[in-house]
Amino acid sequence: MSMPCFSLFSRLALTTLLPAAMLCHVATVNADTLDDIKNRGKMIVGIDPTFAPYEYTDAKNNIVGYDPAILDAVAKHLGVKIEYQRMAFSGIIPGLLSHSFDLEGSALNVTAERAKRISYVVPTSKTVNGVLVRSDFTKIPSKPTPESLAGLTGAVKSGSAPCN
Repeated sequence: MSMPCFSLFSRLALTTLLPAAMLCHVATVNADTLDDIKNRGKMIVGIDPTFAPYEYTDAKNNIVGYDPAILDAVAKHLGVKIEYQRMAFSGIIPGLLSHSFDLEGSALNVTAERAKRISYVVPTSKTVNGVLVRSDFTKIPSKPTPESLAGLTGAVKSGSAPCN
């Protein structure tokens, strides 16, 4: 897969660090042991491919992005294939807990509440959440406070950290 945002340095770093990190960015519930996954010949990954550039679908409906590139490298290192189970983001943690798949492949923020239910491994990115508005939207003051935002309507991805 060709990804213009991956520099040669990034690809080399990924290749070098991959064996040490193994199932690096994903959260797991130990649905299977690593030997079970190797013996099966595939790792089953729950994913909501709607969050570019982390995970999304291309024009041919292939799952692509930063996280699938990492998962591809992990699968190659393990000598297994990937079977994606597409689902709504809100189904990722319930799917892990019910052992519906081996690991998750969506960008999943680390939160204390989630850490009570699932195990995280090595993070692969760090992000912050923010609010975007149209430039002509004037209902928000230049220095907003929770009180000044009261009564406004916003949109977030169901099940995401900002939603919770």
